[in-house]
Amino acid sequence: MTVQAVALKTGASEYGTPAIEASDAENGTHLASIVLPYDDRRAESFRRLESVKIGEEIVVTATCNVFADRNNVLIFKDSEIIE
Repeated sequence: MTVQAVALKTGASEYGTPAIEASDAENGTHLASIVLPYDDRRAESFRRLESVKIGEEIVVTATCNVFADRNNVLIFKDSEIIE
């Protein structure tokens, strides 16, 4: 699936995985957590996060094999930033 969102925060999630907290608008509510690969690509994913600017619109592809709704925040795992 393709997800288009605005980056609110980047860095390690509460589980230490490379993640982006995202919304549908700049300074919006945290609506989605976009988790980048954290297997053998973990270091590469954290480096990729450095290029994402807060308030920037991003487009990612995410595999839907792990998808959850936790506290009204959608969680997308194994995501790749494409824009």
